[in-house]
Amino acid sequence: GNCRNGNTCNFAHVVKLHAVIEASSPMPDPNDTQNSSNGYNSHTQNRYNPKNMAPVSTVALWETGGAVKLFTGSHDGFWRLWNYVPNSGFVKEFEHNMGGPVHSLVVASNFLFCGFESISPMLPEITVGMVHAWNLANPTDPPLEFQMSPLTPYAHATGVTQLLVDGQRVMSGSKDGSVKLWSFDAASNQFMLTQTYLGHAREITGLAVADTVLWSSSTDGSIRIWDIAKGECQFVITMAHAGATPPPPGSAPPQSPGHTNAVTSLVSFKSPNGVFILSG
Repeated sequence: GNCRNGNTCNFAHVVKLHAVIEASSPMPDPNDTQNSSNGYNSHTQNRYNPKNMAPVSTVALWETGGAVKLFTGSHDGFWRLWNYVPNSGFVKEFEHNMGGPVHSLVVASNFLFCGFESISPMLPEITVGMVHAWNLANPTDPPLEFQMSPLTPYAHATGVTQLLVDGQRVMSGSKDGSVKLWSFDAASNQFMLTQTYLGHAREITGLAVADTVLWSSSTDGSIRIWDIAKGECQFVITMAHAGATPPPPGSAPPQSPGHTNAVTSLVSFKSPNGVFILSG
């Protein structure tokens, strides 16, 4: 098309930029605040730097009525719905303020699932991890809220960073290193907590399902493989060899099967030879 190198370009040009969406808003500049006082109360007003945009943390596709729409989530606390208009690109159709950073969006079974962190009325001074789900067939209805119990009306103790939808089940991962399994209960029309997987020491960065096992990755550098039904960790992949004898002094250590630093992503890949899990 319009490559500056013309026909002599050595690149394949298999990826093409179709659109750019300004899907966030400026963050407060901590170094630029304005203080005021009326003699009784002092006020600090944050100023916003248009160059300091909140990061867009998640994107989800929604195929509806023959059209493709986009959901985006940002650390400015909003998820936004974008509709493609010919000759105009993507136009914002709707936005919703979650009250805290949005980390994960998934569209499945005509529901929008949102993992984020915000303040719970039960604990008004701190943020906790929450999951809300909207029925896209009736978007004006209140969302389903994932709650550990009536006295614990939130999903995790800290922000929800990963979501995975597998049929009637939803897996959520958090900054606190925990993974939870939720199952839909038709009688109560709610997602109920059915299993908790504990073992990671840092933030959950990826979730994937292969048959009856759940894979999870974390910034602690490990990948854990769980029995979904029992909630038991069956195997751990790390840079260390579990139970291995230390090498003799002066010799090279054996090659590690795991990552040498934080694991940031998991992807499930199906092929005629079976299901593979890719990690990065």
